[in-house]
Amino acid sequence: MTRRLAHGLGRRPTTAPRWPRHAAAALTAAAAFGLAGCALPPLSSPAGAPVTYDCEDGLRLTVAYGSDVAQVSLPDGRTLALPQQPSGSGMRYAQGPNELRGKGSEITWAVADRIPTNCIARPR
Repeated sequence: MTRRLAHGLGRRPTTAPRWPRHAAAALTAAAAFGLAGCALPPLSSPAGAPVTYDCEDGLRLTVAYGSDVAQVSLPDGRTLALPQQPSGSGMRYAQGPNELRGKGSEITWAVADRIPTNCIARPR
């Protein structure tokens, strides 16, 4: 009996190692859940309950996150609707001179020529 040689180099043909089905399925599911989490605003509830943030400069913001807009309520009673913008990481909502960006429970609020302020979500 003769053995067939791979490519005439004297080696046996090899195949790539195979992952067990359950491991591959688990990795696929983990990746899908991880990517889905990137698209959601932080700390938003299914009912769209607003999130209150305390900022370093003493400002307190209340933000209600929608599917593609953030409603920012300011202490003076004004409410700004900021459309969602592309972001490399985390979230970003902006319109005109107003910008809200962040990740997790921390955001940065910027208005026109003022120095941006860092804010953190209050515990619920």
